[in-house]
Amino acid sequence: MKIQHTILITLLTLTIFLNLNFVLAENKFEEISGLKKTGSETGHFETKISKEGLLPTISKIVQVILGFVGIFFLCLSIYGGFVWMTSQGNNADIEKAQKIIQNAVIGLAIVLGAYAITYSIYAYLLK
Repeated sequence: MKIQHTILITLLTLTIFLNLNFVLAENKFEEISGLKKTGSETGHFETKISKEGLLPTISKIVQVILGFVGIFFLCLSIYGGFVWMTSQGNNADIEKAQKIIQNAVIGLAIVLGAYAITYSIYAYLLK
């Protein structure tokens, strides 16, 4: 049981740290490569957060949060499948795994619904 929790925590931790490293690498790449200077001289580079305003920035933050929640539910589904595959025919473990997968699917549906509502509100407010 402890091994399963360790695997889940490791997957979640790696997911979070890998996403943060991509953001840091992108910012440093622009500075090192000179793309920022070249893009601003040609008129193609704009800082999106300062140009867009508050509403699009909040929308992007909500999308990122919903993305992390979606990743969490994906990890729960994988964990539930792992519990099911390692249950060795034990009915209690199979029922536990089915509950985990069922709850993960319900949670994912809620996240997709929240994303659809957020997107609809955002599209309505920009018109």
